[in-house]
Amino acid sequence: MLTVPIIKYMEAEKKGEITKVKATLDKWLKFVESLQTKNLSVNACFESMLNLYLALASDTSLKAQVFEEMITYLVKVGQLRQVMIKQVEDVIKLSADWQLSKDERVKLYTHCANALNEEGESTPAFKLYFEAFRMMSVQVKQSNKKVAPTKTDTENVEKMVVNAIKSPTVLSFEELMTLDVVKEIETTS
Repeated sequence: MLTVPIIKYMEAEKKGEITKVKATLDKWLKFVESLQTKNLSVNACFESMLNLYLALASDTSLKAQVFEEMITYLVKVGQLRQVMIKQVEDVIKLSADWQLSKDERVKLYTHCANALNEEGESTPAFKLYFEAFRMMSVQVKQSNKKVAPTKTDTENVEKMVVNAIKSPTVLSFEELMTLDVVKEIETTS
C-alpha cells in the first residue's frame, strides 16, 4: 500500500501544513470507504484504515482522526461491537500518549461516547461524555470565559444524562451539575 508511506511523509515533513494533511487524510479515508461498495469487502476496507492507523505516530492528531474514522465506518457497517468495542471503551487509556489539543481530545471522547451510545453501552458512554465535559469545564475556567454550548453539546449532554440513568454505576447525579456546560444548558432551558 503506497498510501501509508505518503501519509507518513506528510505527517513528518508537513507539520506546518497540518490542515492540508488532515484534509488529504480525510479524502483518502473516504476513498477507502467508498471502495467497500464497489470492489472491497468490509474487512479489506477496515484493514486499510487499520494499517494506516498503526503506522501513524502519536505525536500528531492524525492517529485520532483515523481512529474516529474507523469507528464511524464500523458503526455504519454494524461491526463496531465485533471488531473494536473494547478499544473504544478504553480510549482514554489508549490515547493517553497521543499529542492532542484539549479540543481534539474532547472531540475524540465525544465521538467514542456517541458510538458507544449507539451500541447501548451506557456506562462507558457516560464515562466518556463526562470526561469530555469535565475537560471543557476546566478549559472554560482557565480561560475565564462563559461557556456557550452548541446544539451538539446540548444533544451530547442529554445523551450523557440518559446514559447516567441507564448506568448502574452512577449513583449520584450531583457531579453532573458541577460541569459548566450542564449548568449553562440548565439556565438557558
